[in-house]
Amino acid sequence: MKAGGLPPRIKIGPMIYQVKLEPGLKDGDGLLDGRHRPSDCSLTIRAELPDSDYRKAVLLHEVIHACMETSAVRLPQELVEPVSDALAYTFLALLRDNPKLVEYLTCR
Repeated sequence: MKAGGLPPRIKIGPMIYQVKLEPGLKDGDGLLDGRHRPSDCSLTIRAELPDSDYRKAVLLHEVIHACMETSAVRLPQELVEPVSDALAYTFLALLRDNPKLVEYLTCR
C-alpha cells in the first residue's frame, strides 16, 4: 500500500475484512457512500468518492460498524448510523491530532 492509500485489508477481532472500491455503490434506497457486509467480510467504499477526509471518515464509519458486529454491540436501529457517524469523525480527529497516542497504542 502506498503511503496514504486505501488499505486492502483490515483485521477486526478475528476477522479480516477486504476493503473494496465499487463504482455506483447502491442499496434499495439509492447511492451509498460505504457499506459493511459481515457475511463476506467486506468494507466497500463508493469509488466515485475522491481520496479525501470524507472518504477516510466513510471508511472509519464502516470499520465502526464491523467493530460493533464483531463485539456483539447492539444498538437500537435508529441509533446505529448516528453513533457510527459521531464515532467516525471523533476517532478520525483523535488519531490525527494525537500521533503520540497512536504510537503508544500501536507499539509492541
